[in-house]
Amino acid sequence: MRFTVQHTYPIAADRFFTEMFFDPEYNRTLYLDGLGFGAFDVEREDRDASGQVEHRTVRVQPKLNMPKPVAKLLGSAFTYREVGAMEGDAWESQIIPSRLADKVALRTRMTVTPVGEDTCLRTAEFDIQVRIFGVGKVFEGFIERTLRESYHKAGVHSARWLNARSAP
Repeated sequence: MRFTVQHTYPIAADRFFTEMFFDPEYNRTLYLDGLGFGAFDVEREDRDASGQVEHRTVRVQPKLNMPKPVAKLLGSAFTYREVGAMEGDAWESQIIPSRLADKVALRTRMTVTPVGEDTCLRTAEFDIQVRIFGVGKVFEGFIERTLRESYHKAGVHSARWLNARSAP
């Protein structure tokens, strides 16, 4: 299953990754406050000589309202790792769930394009594959709904965070 979500952010495209997406305080508030996750930890972050993030691995514990078939498979202490890298102007990542990593594949490609001087459009393209007989489509639908909801919440939180930072 493939789908795309887009949101406009009040930040210049050339500043999106450096001044927001990889900002430690932004990430802490996004995952813990904005998304209500139980945990967010940066496990690894590699930067180039100029200080730009090249690779990052984070571990998170989302709070999810799962359909019963999905909850039985994932369990109550579900976590996942996001392993990502900058590939040119795009952030490409893979989600590795703590359970069923051999059956669930989730890849994301995120880009930003200028909309105005201090505005950009973030586009996230998702590719989800769940190979579990009998519940694969239900599982994929759950992941899609959860990602759409989370990315919408992230857009709202991010705009507030950016506006608070630019306020005098």
